[in-house]
Amino acid sequence: MPKQALHPADYPFSDYGRLTFSLGIVAGGSTWLSGSTAARFDEGAGRMVVEGDLVAQTRVVLEKTRITLAAGGLGLGDIARMVQYVTPAALGDVPRLATLYDEVFSGSMPVVSTIVVKSLLRSTALIEIEAVAGRGASGDLEYLPAATGVDLAAARVRASEALRARGLTWGDVARTTELLTPAAATHAGAAQGGSGAALRIVVPHLLEANVGAQIELIAS
Repeated sequence: MPKQALHPADYPFSDYGRLTFSLGIVAGGSTWLSGSTAARFDEGAGRMVVEGDLVAQTRVVLEKTRITLAAGGLGLGDIARMVQYVTPAALGDVPRLATLYDEVFSGSMPVVSTIVVKSLLRSTALIEIEAVAGRGASGDLEYLPAATGVDLAAARVRASEALRARGLTWGDVARTTELLTPAAATHAGAAQGGSGAALRIVVPHLLEANVGAQIELIAS
């Protein structure tokens, strides 16, 4: 099946037709949404603006996500995985997102990975979310919750436990992403993947203060 871009009929946040990327792409039996912030066009100001605290911005992002998915006949309940990129200024508010997600997803909560970034495109943006969706979850792919630990060895132990709980092994892993703080990276050995690609990224810090490593797994 060829790739197909999603084109919402009514997208009140901006003229997305002027973007240099698609809001979402249907490919390989899944729908892949580009990252979105709470940016919207303010006619009075004549420019794009991002306003509100983390929860308020996340509501806007989820509404953008809902509208984009609807263009492909899907809803928020069809999301299999979300990656939320959060700035340091918003870290204290991250726990408040649990209540919002309970409200929005109503028991169909996707796997959510949180990655701390230094900043986003617009200085007032606190969060950007990208998502993968599809009926029947995501085809043959299974997205596991992030496995964290004080160092890489501890994170790998938790990742192995998560795989075993699903009847999977490292050989079933299609992609591994290791996020390491500088201190954890100093003592880390070779990157460990499954049958697919392994990627290692050194980040300034992770969501939890006592965590030095975070492993993201996609299995097949």
